[in-house]
Amino acid sequence: MSAVSNLQWRWAAGVSLTFYAWQEEPFVLVFQPASGDTHLLDRLSGEVLCLLGCQPRTMQEVWQQLLAQTGLAAEELPLDRLEKILGQLEQLELIERVSA
Repeated sequence: MSAVSNLQWRWAAGVSLTFYAWQEEPFVLVFQPASGDTHLLDRLSGEVLCLLGCQPRTMQEVWQQLLAQTGLAAEELPLDRLEKILGQLEQLELIERVSA
């Protein structure tokens, strides 16, 4: 098994998050109490973040779960889009990579 397939994502160590969403809005507010930071994310990024709060997951696992939850076809949510979302969440220090 390659190192890439063993790579998982999870909330960054010590991160606690509070989510706020409104049905009519395409965005999610994420508050990080420890730092006092508030992030405005699109709904898909918020879904990814929620999934990773449950347990560490590979990118493939996150992708499959998102397809199941959202009803999107694989063509509507290509893996490279998910990879970009994961990178952005990592830059915000909300998630981190870990080895399985």
